[in-house]
This record gives sequence, structure tokens and C-alpha cells, in this order.
Amino acid sequence: MMPILAALEVDNNTIVIGLVVMALIQLAQFAVNLRELFVRKPSIEAEFATKAEVAAVEADVDKLRDDLGAMERRISTEASRRASTLHQRMDDMDKDISNVPSRVVAMLRDTKGLL
Repeated sequence: MMPILAALEVDNNTIVIGLVVMALIQLAQFAVNLRELFVRKPSIEAEFATKAEVAAVEADVDKLRDDLGAMERRISTEASRRASTLHQRMDDMDKDISNVPSRVVAMLRDTKGLL
């Protein structure tokens, strides 16, 4: 036995088992490295979109943009129409309210001398 191992009180069987375990670990690491070496890697082109795919996405985006623009125009037109109607109704109510006192006075005159 070696003097260092004798001081540690390690027997030959333990040393052999340790060497076998280390050899198995090295073989496993070698197999992993060998597999990585021969595994087919995807080409760099596989990571990027093709021109046809880009064109299809651009067409979809353009269609969505057109749809949103049409929707915005429709909503804007509807809002303008509603605002115009609301202002017209407010003007009509203002005229009706301004005419109330004269109608009330006329009605009271017609009731024979209450005024």
C-alpha cells in the first residue's frame, strides 16, 4: 500500500471501486460529448422567417390596419351625427323654454282677467 493511503486507512477494494466509478463517469461524459458532436444541428435559416411568411404577416397586419381605420371612421361619423342631434335637441329645448313665459302669460290672459 501507498504510505498516504495507509495513513488514511483505506483498503484496496475501496480504491478500486473509486477508480471504477471515476472511469464510468469519464465514459459517460465522453458519450455525451460524442453525441453532441454528431447530432445534426438545425441550419441558421431555420431560426428566421421566410420571405413568404413575412409577406403573409404583413398582409394580415395591413388588413387589421385597414379594418381599424374603417372602424375609426365609422365611429367618428356616428359620434358627429349624435353630437349634431344632441345640439339640435338642446336648441329646440332652449326655444321651448324661452317661449314658456309668453305662453303662460297668454294663457292667463285668456282665463278672464286673472292678470
